[in-house]
Amino acid sequence: MTGGGDPGSLSATGGLLLRLATGMSADARRVAASYAALRGEWVGRASTAARRRGELLAATTTRIAEESACVGALLQRHSTDLAGLLEQEASLRAQAASAGLSVTDAGVVLAPGPRGLADADEEARTEAARAVLDTAWNDLQDRTRSSRAAVQAALHASTERLGAAAAALRAR
Repeated sequence: MTGGGDPGSLSATGGLLLRLATGMSADARRVAASYAALRGEWVGRASTAARRRGELLAATTTRIAEESACVGALLQRHSTDLAGLLEQEASLRAQAASAGLSVTDAGVVLAPGPRGLADADEEARTEAARAVLDTAWNDLQDRTRSSRAAVQAALHASTERLGAAAAALRAR
């Protein structure tokens, strides 16, 4: 089963990250401009060291803003993908139910309950419908797992990049 998920929450989180990224970018530009302005007014080793730290802070903030924007966009794309997958899941479940079938962890199976008189033609039609829906269900599950794995890999890579940026700040 696809599990669930909340495309709306993913989209909202992605939007929040995009707005935060915009604010961080603006802050980084202001910090960079402030430290650059010191160049003519404050001279010496202390000035140079302070400007370098400020430039590192501005550059790191820019990298974090860019990373936040990438993750925000990723979450918004995934929310759209997830909404489509959930819609397909609901459609497959409805098709299965209308054919007297049920979707379980094992796939599409004959729904429990009483049946009419044994009819070989009807049983063949039901089995054909079950096979088609089961294939579609398994394909949907594969696409869902693939989409989820791609997002998880991208988030893991983003975590690594953010960790490196934080480490660079701590090292100075």
